[in-house]
Amino acid sequence: MFSGARHAFEQHQRTFQLLSKPRYVGEAPEAAAVWDLALFGVWYDAQLGLLRALDVAREAGIDVVEFAHTASAQLGHVVATVSATVSELQQATYPRAPQTSLSI
Repeated sequence: MFSGARHAFEQHQRTFQLLSKPRYVGEAPEAAAVWDLALFGVWYDAQLGLLRALDVAREAGIDVVEFAHTASAQLGHVVATVSATVSELQQATYPRAPQTSLSI
């Protein structure tokens, strides 16, 4: 990821492509660092959550291989809802979750 002066990125883009697939993320000099930090945050939080869940399952005597299949599907639901979550965030509209609509 690259940020800063767009003309500098465009001038050197062919060289960057020799190293990887370059992505320009904005004029602000700190934009690439913020993107990097936020993306690593997503990865680390997900990885640590998975490790915690596997440990809880193992401690309860649950087969972690079997548990991992369900956990993988659950993580897939999180990934699949990224666009909807972004839309809710942008619109500041947060629909009730199914559990809040139950009458008790």
